[in-house]
Amino acid sequence: MHSCDRTIEYVEPHSLAAEAGIESGDVLLKINDEEPLDILEYRYLISEYEVELEIEKRDGSVEIITIENDYEDLGIEFREGLIDKAQSCRNKCIFCFIDQLPKGMRETVYFKDDDARLSFLQGNYVTLTNMS
Repeated sequence: MHSCDRTIEYVEPHSLAAEAGIESGDVLLKINDEEPLDILEYRYLISEYEVELEIEKRDGSVEIITIENDYEDLGIEFREGLIDKAQSCRNKCIFCFIDQLPKGMRETVYFKDDDARLSFLQGNYVTLTNMS
């Protein structure tokens, strides 16, 4: 089950997306008739020379926008960086350093990251024990 949030948080000025009229608050529905499930699939799908985006505008209307992409980033940042929720480690290791942290720190410090996408994108540590 995916919890995709393809809401566009920011559009880089003078980018391909900005030139196409995409704005912050719009929602990316499909790329070339496919719904991207996460940021890696999004990056794969925009790597075509001609990219057809189905965008739900802030007013609720839906537009089909075709962008000729010279293999560059479109200039879109999403509300959720992964588009999907980050995957947390489900192991109960007795030596887990996260479980040994003191109470009262900021909430993000206690997140047990075990998401291969974050490892690929940012070099985060991943045990890969939650993958089949």
